[in-house]
Amino acid sequence: MPKRLLRWLTWLILAAAGLQLAPAHAARLALVIGNKDYTTGALKNPVNDAEAVANALGGRGGLGFQVTLVKNLKRDDIGRTVEGFAIRIRPGDEVVVFYAGHGLQVKGVNFLPAVDARIQVESDVALNSLNLNQLLDRLDEAKAGVRLLLVDACRDNPYTRGFRSAARGLARVEGAPSGTLMHFATKPGGVADDGNGVNGLYTTYLLRHLRTPGLAVESMLKRVASDVRQASGGAQQPWTEGALDGEFYFAGVASAAGNAPATTPQPIAVAPAVLAPPAPVAPSAGSVVKDCDDCPALVVLPQGSFQMGSPSNEVGRFDHEGPVHEVRIGYPLAVGKYEVSRGEFGRFVQATAYRTEAERGDGCAAWTGSDWKKRTDRHWRDPGFKQDNSHPVVCVSWTDTQAYLAWLNDRNPGRGYRLLSEAEWEYAARAGQGSRRYPWGDDLDNTEKCAYANGADATAKAQVPGVTWTVANCSDGHAYSAPGDALKPNAFGLHHMHGNAWEWVQDAWHEDYNAAPDDGSAWTSGGDSARRVLRGGSGGDEPRSLRSANRAKGAPVGRSIIIGFRIARDL
Repeated sequence: MPKRLLRWLTWLILAAAGLQLAPAHAARLALVIGNKDYTTGALKNPVNDAEAVANALGGRGGLGFQVTLVKNLKRDDIGRTVEGFAIRIRPGDEVVVFYAGHGLQVKGVNFLPAVDARIQVESDVALNSLNLNQLLDRLDEAKAGVRLLLVDACRDNPYTRGFRSAARGLARVEGAPSGTLMHFATKPGGVADDGNGVNGLYTTYLLRHLRTPGLAVESMLKRVASDVRQASGGAQQPWTEGALDGEFYFAGVASAAGNAPATTPQPIAVAPAVLAPPAPVAPSAGSVVKDCDDCPALVVLPQGSFQMGSPSNEVGRFDHEGPVHEVRIGYPLAVGKYEVSRGEFGRFVQATAYRTEAERGDGCAAWTGSDWKKRTDRHWRDPGFKQDNSHPVVCVSWTDTQAYLAWLNDRNPGRGYRLLSEAEWEYAARAGQGSRRYPWGDDLDNTEKCAYANGADATAKAQVPGVTWTVANCSDGHAYSAPGDALKPNAFGLHHMHGNAWEWVQDAWHEDYNAAPDDGSAWTSGGDSARRVLRGGSGGDEPRSLRSANRAKGAPVGRSIIIGFRIARDL
């Protein structure tokens, strides 16, 4: 009998016998709140802070959290936000709460006010704020194994004019449940700096140390505090309340939750020896991962670095494609082998009765032969051309993709399906082939495209009314969209990264790459938050638009017969 199978059988026998076993895999959950747009006057950075922390915890960074991100929490949403998060917690789960915004105290109790808080006197505070003590009690009731609160609050209290005691900052926390660790941006009674950059002072250094591997959280927070004190010249001094029952690591130590770094896993106690179940083997680069029958197939990408963007001398480039900068994808990542298909999206709709933005609104933008117009009879079921279940779903908005991903994640807890970041998308599209215009070569005469990418070509010019723009000097046989495996994959084994359908990614739109992340993360702070990035071009686009560096933007509720999406997840 193979040793690995013997170990598993032994583990199962011990479990059945009732001997002491390691706890079931803990989930990592995070509630992240950023309050910026107060009726008393907007703060600069809390929403940026919340987005950055949410991305660090639950994005491609390998920290493995399922994140609930709330921006500009309102009074009426406080109860359902806290309770909706708390009911997801199972005994032993690892829970982190991050808050950025105003914080204030009344009679020694700390409150985090809603952005629409109506506070004239101290008695109004409790009705308009999140009570920090009550939040702690709710996490304790849920029996979370790790309870960690990170509070970047204590800006100047804007409501003190009506207070009897104009106490600054927050108060010491009395009687917090045991096993709870709280870290505050500044000491009791102190005021925190909202920061001169895109993040508050405290969050800036929290983000700097959050991913440090092999660093217990207490040591990590000491580093954050030291940096904040030094940067502020001693004016801002973070402080700690409480303690965890065991050690907790954000990064770098194997977790009970699989690949997500977390608490040190406890072995199974079997006197006189110690026996633990074998660690799961991570799939190798090039492997295909399919987590369920309804799940899209994903390809595991190799880790590596690449030059993102286009140089100034690239033929056909646009100004918003630079400056060129190096990005490293230094974490295990699996990307959709194909764009999400009509059949895959249809199973989501069948299971949930979901109606897309196009079906609920004024339809989907379609080509009339002379221009683009919204048509109420165009949607994912009928884009105006023939499709089967293997074609990419189109006429879906960025908002529609989020609904699909939420359903997929509910069916497959802990997988963390998401859209790609823009950097991940370009890395996947270039497929290790350097900085050429396309992964198959510079293709200056536009003759090679048709083997790899469905774009505007001789077929489209012959069959699509009104095509007057430049087309490729070849024919791929598809006037509109093509089935997922119709053309050759790139060197990573991914189909239709170029052409077929524009693909939504997670990032907000920025006019250039100045200050862009270099670690593969989605760039969601700053820029034009009312626009999301689209990548890859479509079956109707000229060759210039199919280049690896090309990018476009659209409103999150926008939809068109040439827009679809592709998904990814961390491993």
